[in-house]
Amino acid sequence: MSDIERVQRRAALTLDDSVLLQGFCSEDEAPEEETVDNGDSLSKGLTGVDDSSEQTIGTADSSMNRSSDSSTRPPSSPATKRRQREHRKVSRSVLIVGATGRTGTECALQLSVSQDAPTVYGLCIDFKEISEESMEMCRKHYEELIVGDATNAADIHRALLRSNADTVILCLGTGRNSKQTTLRTKSALSLVKVLVHPPFHHVKVICISSAGAGDCQMVNMGVGGIGCILPTRSIRSVACIIPSIGKNLQHDLQDHTGQEEVFFGNKTILARTTIVRPTVLTGDIGNTRRLSTFKNEENPPTFKTARKDLARWIVTESSYYIYQGRAVNVTSV
Repeated sequence: MSDIERVQRRAALTLDDSVLLQGFCSEDEAPEEETVDNGDSLSKGLTGVDDSSEQTIGTADSSMNRSSDSSTRPPSSPATKRRQREHRKVSRSVLIVGATGRTGTECALQLSVSQDAPTVYGLCIDFKEISEESMEMCRKHYEELIVGDATNAADIHRALLRSNADTVILCLGTGRNSKQTTLRTKSALSLVKVLVHPPFHHVKVICISSAGAGDCQMVNMGVGGIGCILPTRSIRSVACIIPSIGKNLQHDLQDHTGQEEVFFGNKTILARTTIVRPTVLTGDIGNTRRLSTFKNEENPPTFKTARKDLARWIVTESSYYIYQGRAVNVTSV
């Protein structure tokens, strides 16, 4: 037998052996198909994930749909890509606390027309002071308006059970009331009292605060539709020049800061909370397309945030939870 024939025969025997061995593999020894659990077990916060690990999520079609949706996709930073490799936990039901205010109704509008369009519920104190135009908008975009006091834990508990919400948007305001208030702080305390209980451990929070609250060194100053941003150290100067404005500003910031401290004081709740600090909130301010973030000690690129831009940002955050566990300063650009 020639050398060439020996090589050919050896190759044939090797092939036959490998084919035969495959037939003797038991089902237990067969390689298991990698599966991805769509439950809450894979949404264990947004930290501690190995960036080098590759995960395939969902089907090819769903991945293509997410890639083509540029309106709700966050920027392509390394941290964002890491989170996108995790499961995208889309909210199925959202409860807006402060539902009938301008920011609350804008959030309801943007959520209802978004790609995922969760069911939107609202919690409000009453309907007496709502204009007919606002009421019509509420009927259109809310599944139900639940009457209750946001500072009462029992009312928060009832609203969460009624809505079966997995995301709460906290956007309480005082309107044109210039009196000192702790409404935001008290509502945050009531919400946290409810969320610590096991039935609500899956519920996430997006809390709307204000630039200048907490450790942000730039402060909002909005009067009669005119807004500007000042360093927090300037509040006392403003209070000396225009006492009424300075006091109102101090009261608002104290309430916003108190609201934030409630979440920062509970690490378990903070891990599923996003605190967003917009600059001066206003109506449509032109051709704005997105929000830009800025650091606590930086001057923002602009001093106004369109409610529509903020609401769209919240829609994205409720799908990706990019900024979960911390506070972020934003402004329209």
